[in-house]
Amino acid sequence: MTSTAEKPTTSHHAAPQAQDAARLRAMLDFSSDAIAMLTARRDASGNIVDFTCTELNPAACRVLKTERRRVLGASLLTILPGHDGVDGLFGKYRAVVESGEGHDVEFPYDRDGLDGWWRNIAVKHGDGVLVRFTNITEQRREQIHAQRLAVIVEQSADFIGISHPDGRVDFVNDAGLRMVGLPDMASAGRTAMADYFQPESRRRMSETAVPVMEREGFWEGEVELRDFRSGKALPVHYSLFPVLDAGQRTVAYATVARDISGSREMTDALRVSESKFRAIADTMPQMVWSTTPDGLHDYYNARWYEFTGVPEGSTDGEGWNGMFHPDDQPRAWEKWRRSLETGELYEIEYRLRHHSGQYRWTLGRALPIRDEAGVILRWFGTCTDIHDTRMHTDRLHNAQLRLQLALAAAAIGVWEYDPALDLVEWDERIRAATGRTNEDGPFSFSRDFLPLVNPDDRERVRAAIEEAAASGKELALEYRIRPAGSPADVWVSSAGRRVLGEDGSVRVIGTAMDISEDVRALEEQEVVAQELSHRIKNIFSVISGMIGLSARTYPETRPLADKLRERIAALGRAHDFVRPNKNRAIGAPAATLQGLAAQIFEPYGDDQGSPIVLLGDDLPIDDRAATPLALLFHELATNAAKYGALSTREGRVTITIATGPESVSVDWKETGGPPITSPPERRGFGSRLTSLSVEAQLGGTIKTLWCQDGLHSRIEIPASSFSRT
Repeated sequence: MTSTAEKPTTSHHAAPQAQDAARLRAMLDFSSDAIAMLTARRDASGNIVDFTCTELNPAACRVLKTERRRVLGASLLTILPGHDGVDGLFGKYRAVVESGEGHDVEFPYDRDGLDGWWRNIAVKHGDGVLVRFTNITEQRREQIHAQRLAVIVEQSADFIGISHPDGRVDFVNDAGLRMVGLPDMASAGRTAMADYFQPESRRRMSETAVPVMEREGFWEGEVELRDFRSGKALPVHYSLFPVLDAGQRTVAYATVARDISGSREMTDALRVSESKFRAIADTMPQMVWSTTPDGLHDYYNARWYEFTGVPEGSTDGEGWNGMFHPDDQPRAWEKWRRSLETGELYEIEYRLRHHSGQYRWTLGRALPIRDEAGVILRWFGTCTDIHDTRMHTDRLHNAQLRLQLALAAAAIGVWEYDPALDLVEWDERIRAATGRTNEDGPFSFSRDFLPLVNPDDRERVRAAIEEAAASGKELALEYRIRPAGSPADVWVSSAGRRVLGEDGSVRVIGTAMDISEDVRALEEQEVVAQELSHRIKNIFSVISGMIGLSARTYPETRPLADKLRERIAALGRAHDFVRPNKNRAIGAPAATLQGLAAQIFEPYGDDQGSPIVLLGDDLPIDDRAATPLALLFHELATNAAKYGALSTREGRVTITIATGPESVSVDWKETGGPPITSPPERRGFGSRLTSLSVEAQLGGTIKTLWCQDGLHSRIEIPASSFSRT
C-alpha cells in the first residue's frame, strides 16, 4: 500500500520541477547577463571549502572567454584563482550560503585576460549561489572621468557654464558665480545667458560668436561680462563650443571665460613700458639691440638704422655679423658664441660699416637678463661709436712711441717728482745711469736722489725743483751726480715743469740727459778760447806798447797815443764779453743789458762823447745771455764802423730798449752814414753770426730794413732768455 501510494506522488511532482528547470535553462541561455550557478563543496565536517560550477549561460562563457564544457564541474578557485580567503569571492559566496543574505560588490580583476572592473551580484540558491557578473570597466572609467572633470570644474578659477540654446542657464561653477557676483546657482539659473554680457558684447555674441561656433564648432575672443554686484564691465577671454547628442545635434552651449582684467592691465603697463623703453633707446647716442637667449637679434633702436643705413629688419637673426669688417667677423663670432655658452659679459671692439661706406671703430657690449632661477631670458647690448677716440688713442700711442724712440735716440731719461709724498719715479734709462733697479724702488727725493747730487750743487738743485713744484716756474738745471760705484761725477742737464691733477695734486715732470761729454768738450773749447784770448790780449798789449814807444820817440803825438791806448784797452774789455766763457762772473757794470752795451760800445767814444746813444729800459742779464748779446752788439757796431753810420764823423746810432711782460725789444737805428742804395747781395759771416745769436741762442727774431738814411734792425727776444731768475 505504501509503495503503491508513493509512486503516483513522485510522478506528480517531477513534472513541474522539470518544467521549472526547462524554463530556467531557457532564461539563462537567452539572458544578456552573465549568470552562473555554483554549488557548495563541503568537507566531512560540513564546512564549505569550495564551490563547483553547475551551470553557466552563454553570456558568461563569452565574458570568461571559455567554453561551457570546460567550466561545468570545475572548482571556483580554479576558474578564478586568487579569490580565496575571506575578502575574495569564495569568502563572500560562503557568507551568502551561510547567512542567506545576498551581496552586490564591485571589484577590479587583472588576471586570465579579464582585466577591468566587474560588478558581482550573488543570492543563495539551494546549497549554493546564483551569480550575475557584469563588466563595468567603461562605466567605471566614465565615472572616474566625470569625477575628475567635476573636480577640475570646481577647482578652476575660470567661469565654466552650460546653457541651453534658448538662453536658459543650466550650470555655472563656483568660480564663475564669484566672478560675475551671483550668490548661488539658483540665481544663475534665473538669469538669462544674454544678461551675463555687457550690451556691446551681447550683440557680438549673437551676431558673431554663435554663428561661427555653429559653423566651425568653436569660437573664442575677448568680450565683457557684467559684474552683477557693481554693474561694471569685466573683460574676459571667452570660449564657446557646442554640446552634441548622439545624433550630433546641439543640445547645449559650453562656455569657459577667463578674467583678463589683470593681464590687460599688465599688457597696458607692458605697452607703456615698452613705449618708454623705445623712446629712451631711440634718444640714446649708442646703438641699442637685443637678442633671444640663443643669440638671434630681434630688436635694434633707431640709432642703429641711422648709423648703418640698412633697411629695418635686414639685420635680424644672424644678419648682424655681415655689418662688421671682414677681418673682425671671426673674432666677433668667437666672443659672441662664448658669451652665449657661458653667460659672461660680451665686450669687443670691432669696425662697423657706417652708412657712408666707411668702417668705424665701435665698442660692443652685452649682458644677459636672467629670471629668478638664473635662466637667461634675453640679451641686451649696445654699440658705441669710439672711432674718433680710437683714432686719437692710436695717434697718442704713435706719438708716445715716437717720443720714446726720440728719447732713446737722444739718450734722454724721464723723471717725475711727487712733492706731497717725497717720491721720485725714474725711467729705466735714469735708473741705469744712477745704478738703481726696479727692485730698489720706490725712490725718495730727499733720501735717494739728493744724496747722489754733488754737494756743491745739492742745495741749488733742491731749491730749484721745490720752487718749480710750488710756483710752476720752468725748471732748467745743470748739475753733477755721482752714481753708485762710479769713481767720477756725471754732468746732467735737466728740464721740467709742474703738472696739476684734476684733484689739485702737484707733480713735476722732467727730463734728464747726460751731458758729461758736452761739458768736457766745452772745457776743451774753453782752454782753446782762453789761449786764443790770451794771445789776442797779448797782441793788444804789444800794440799798446808799440804806441807808447812811438809816443816817446815823437812826444808831439802823445795825446793821440794815449787816446789810442785807451781805445785798445776798451777793445780788450769788450773782447772779454764776446769770448764765450762759462765761468764768467758778470761784474756790476755789466750786470744789466745797458751796462753790457756800454762796455761793448766804449771803444767808439772820444772826448766829444759817444756816437752810440742808449735809450729806454734796462734789465738784468746773466752769464748765459751775456755772450750772444755781446756778439750781437759787437757785430752790429763793427758793421756800422765798416759800412754804416760809424764810418763817418757825423754818423749816429740810437739803441732803444723796451721791456714787455713776455718779451724785450731792441731797436738799432743808424743815421748820418753813407746812403744805402740796395741791400747787400749776399749774407756774410757777420750776418749769420747775428742770426745765430738772436734766433738760436736767445730764441728771438731779428728784422732788418735797409733804409736809405741808414740800417734799421728790430730785435725781439723772450724776457726769459735774459736771466734764469
